[in-house]
Amino acid sequence: MSHHNGKINWEKVAANKRIKFVYVKATEGKTYQDRDFKKNARNARKAGLAVGAYHFFNNRGTGKEQFDNFKKTVTLGTCNLIPMVDVEEGGVGQL
Repeated sequence: MSHHNGKINWEKVAANKRIKFVYVKATEGKTYQDRDFKKNARNARKAGLAVGAYHFFNNRGTGKEQFDNFKKTVTLGTCNLIPMVDVEEGGVGQL
């Protein structure tokens, strides 16, 4: 989930017993932080879902620069699942 999904009704999502966890976009590249990350993570956890953060990797920065962006955005205790990296082919961020 990310700001692209708009306002999310986390209570409704959590009411679906097949959904146990969610990954929320935290960062992209070396500088971008998703404006809704903290709100989405907090509200999903409040609704009873396990929450993980993900980084959208692109070619506009080194791996270290992108990790530093993620590390400063996702603080300890924000999520209760291991972090993930989204790597895709094609588009502007083509590797």
